[in-house]
Amino acid sequence: MVEKHSDIYYELLRAGLWDKTPIMSSSPNWAYILETALADQTYGFVFYAALRLEKGQTPPMKMVSKFNYHLMRVAELNKSRDRQVVALFTKLRAEGIEPVLMKGQSLAALYPIKGLRYSCDIDIYVNKPDFGKACKVINSMADAKALKQSVWTDKHYHIKINSTLIEMHFVSGNRRIKKLA
Repeated sequence: MVEKHSDIYYELLRAGLWDKTPIMSSSPNWAYILETALADQTYGFVFYAALRLEKGQTPPMKMVSKFNYHLMRVAELNKSRDRQVVALFTKLRAEGIEPVLMKGQSLAALYPIKGLRYSCDIDIYVNKPDFGKACKVINSMADAKALKQSVWTDKHYHIKINSTLIEMHFVSGNRRIKKLA
């Protein structure tokens, strides 16, 4: 059985991620749970698990309202991210570049309920020979301010488009991205 606030938070997070019923011996400090979940962008998972708690352990209605508000915002933001991914992929493919979506947005498809977690960026991978061309395509979608604030590193390129951070990565060496369909 878990006792400390942080242990309860992690129990709720695990239960939400793995679609299990959380097991707790004490009632959560819901203010701490919400604050931590907001900081970690995990409130969807935590709230999803909280819905399966026994009576007396569930969040008070005021806290349920706060969780619902954040979940609705996450759903809206994820829809926006999904539209951006489609637009980016359409433009890249029109230039003969086969992109691969990794991390946040692609992992969201594996969650018990779509939209339980907000992804703060979009991570796209392309083959190394296509990297420069892909960055030009992405740049064509950005405004002057975004172009000025963009960042190149030895491993990827960062640029903000419509308040979303796009991280363009490349696959190097003998590994190549192949079109599956």
